[in-house]
Amino acid sequence: MSLTIADMMQMEPFANFKLIAGTNGIGRTIETVNILDYEYTSEYNPVELPNSFQKNALVLSSLLFLKYQPENLINVIKKLIDYRTSGLAVKSIILKDLPKDVIDYCNKHSFPVFLFSENEGYFENIITFITDEIRQSADYTRFEEKLSLLSQDNLSGLEVQRIAMELFPELELPYKLAAINPQLNETTFYKKLRHSHKLLKVPVYSFCNTYVTALPAGTAQIYHEKFQTIINSLYLNERACYTGYSDIHDKMDEFHYAFNECFYACTYAQKQKLPAITFAQLGLSQILYPYRNNYWMSRYCSHILNAIQNYDKKHCSNLMETAVIYVKNGGDTIHTSQVLHVHKNTVRYRITKLKELIPAGDENDFYEQLAIVIRNYLLN
Repeated sequence: MSLTIADMMQMEPFANFKLIAGTNGIGRTIETVNILDYEYTSEYNPVELPNSFQKNALVLSSLLFLKYQPENLINVIKKLIDYRTSGLAVKSIILKDLPKDVIDYCNKHSFPVFLFSENEGYFENIITFITDEIRQSADYTRFEEKLSLLSQDNLSGLEVQRIAMELFPELELPYKLAAINPQLNETTFYKKLRHSHKLLKVPVYSFCNTYVTALPAGTAQIYHEKFQTIINSLYLNERACYTGYSDIHDKMDEFHYAFNECFYACTYAQKQKLPAITFAQLGLSQILYPYRNNYWMSRYCSHILNAIQNYDKKHCSNLMETAVIYVKNGGDTIHTSQVLHVHKNTVRYRITKLKELIPAGDENDFYEQLAIVIRNYLLN
């Protein structure tokens, strides 16, 4: 996760920074901060602006060196764009607005330019704040990579323990993990995460726009109190989130299992519009989620799905829709007919057609196969 101009605009110290031009460039990445000030250089020549500016740098300036030659601002802007800097923030000491030609040029090249008053902070404070945010963003990226490793199957027990202790050095046994999907856009998501790091002693990490944390299982009351602290510190409405919980684990080398369990549960909660669910409550999906992209599972399900979908396409029928509703209703023909608003005999006819498309040994085998295929289809 990289720090962008848009992220900066959401932060409190920059609330009064006024974006004058280059709105379409607020997605630019900020990797460092540079200062442009030549107020003490009498021989300054804007055409020969030295290449001392780093790529993706946010440039701060008072532009005092342009006090007697403001017409050269356009040349300064052109040079900063040539050097591929991220944007320019100007302390409005002499410049209260931008000339139209400069605004047009910045808009054309999606180069953000801000104005801020003398009361909005010293350059040194701005540099320190943004540098800290850049470092924290780099930490998020590194931790997300660690979490990504946990989703793989090729880690040794020792590697799993090492990652777990790096992420949660004070985690006690037994423990369980929680994945919280708050349904926020990326900017707001990371804004809340940054804020929580300043308040919480319990680490909270990001993975695929989901917050992930681990807490000692303890008693239900203690766990709920600690979890509620996290929710409150992130300023989240628990009812507006989708939360998945892992099983309780008493070994640190099972941490990757706990991580995947909570993430599967969170994904399931989101699909089913459930505020919270544990991995143990997923039923058949406990085994379908880990293997939904497995070669043999994909091959098996694709073979049956293709047969059903090709039949529908050829005969303009509704076997696929019927199969989905039929499985969702546990193989109940009457309930399926009520949902589809058709006669129960119509459903029976369609089920007979499905049986012809799915090779099965007996009645039970047919439904089991259909249920696995449809549930795997719905997961994906």
